[in-house]
Amino acid sequence: MLIKTLNDDDILEGFDCGIEALNIFITKNAMNYQKAFACKTYLLKSNERTCGFYSISATVIEQSQVDIRWPKHPLPAILLGRLAVDLNYQKQGFGAILFADACKKVIDAANIIGCVGLITDAKDQKAILFYSKLGMKPFKTKSNTLFLKTKEIMSNIN
Repeated sequence: MLIKTLNDDDILEGFDCGIEALNIFITKNAMNYQKAFACKTYLLKSNERTCGFYSISATVIEQSQVDIRWPKHPLPAILLGRLAVDLNYQKQGFGAILFADACKKVIDAANIIGCVGLITDAKDQKAILFYSKLGMKPFKTKSNTLFLKTKEIMSNIN
């Protein structure tokens, strides 16, 4: 298994995570977003087969939504915009592997430019449960938006 940055040579046709919007994103849109610097997509590969992927980008969050004591202005964070595992590879821990790699990118970003954590918008209850098991906490006013502080990521990795 290898996690690598998406590039023009990657074969993505046939990827199917069971969610059409994510399948369309990875097979048709991800490279265009990446070329426009709108997000960065990382692939989990086994041989030449794409087992899963995630996309991250920069965002801001309101201090009032998370448990961070800071002046009341937007805080920099990393958005985990998409994470999916192909149906053939689900229930094998690959989602957690992709999430852990995204967390490493959060630490890298925090050390280079600063960011307070990782945020994601879970699409359904199954996704909320998945991210909650990985330590993410819901926003104060939006239960499907979850957040994990950079400090917590650093302590979990070390």
